[in-house]
Amino acid sequence: MFRIATLLLGITLVGLALTAARADIPLPSNLEYIKPTVQFVGVDKLPEYVFQLRVFSFAGSPSGAMHKYTPVKDDKPFTLNVERRLGSVELLAMQRDEFAKRAKADPSLKWLTAETAGVLSAELDPPSTVGDKKRKTASITKYTVELKEGKLVVTTEAPPEDPSKNNPPGMLWWINTTLAAILSLALIGFGLYFARPARGKVELATGM
Repeated sequence: MFRIATLLLGITLVGLALTAARADIPLPSNLEYIKPTVQFVGVDKLPEYVFQLRVFSFAGSPSGAMHKYTPVKDDKPFTLNVERRLGSVELLAMQRDEFAKRAKADPSLKWLTAETAGVLSAELDPPSTVGDKKRKTASITKYTVELKEGKLVVTTEAPPEDPSKNNPPGMLWWINTTLAAILSLALIGFGLYFARPARGKVELATGM
């Protein structure tokens, strides 16, 4: 019974270690998570289209997260209400009249994807969700939107540098995660060692 309990404990700790690895990484003291500010230059030149941002964001683990839609009404900067981590960011465009019909039938917009007939789409470089605490004004991730040969083309104009890239996770986080993984593997090893059948019993069973 002790062997089984040891094995189960080791497996549980491995799960906890993996969960810790997927969780939000603590930021250095000079940084903080922010709601990014974005701007889409050129959408005002395409008034016949409705533009929607389709964003997959989450905090910690992506399990259970859902895509969210945000309308892009004009070319003015606006704050994007997202979680701390961004998975995918798409800009979708659809003819205004057709969009009005579909949205009236299903306001949830779950039908609005890159695969939907009549929808133009472009993958975006995700804006940073990390900012410097000392910055007085929000940095703007600026995108240029164009329609070329029937395709939606979006380019990022000099994206602001993500400050988290120059500030690795805190040492304490790495130590805790590493120790948890080592302890888990050690307990699993002990569990497998004690759970194996004794040689004498195996030979006896074979002889019978």
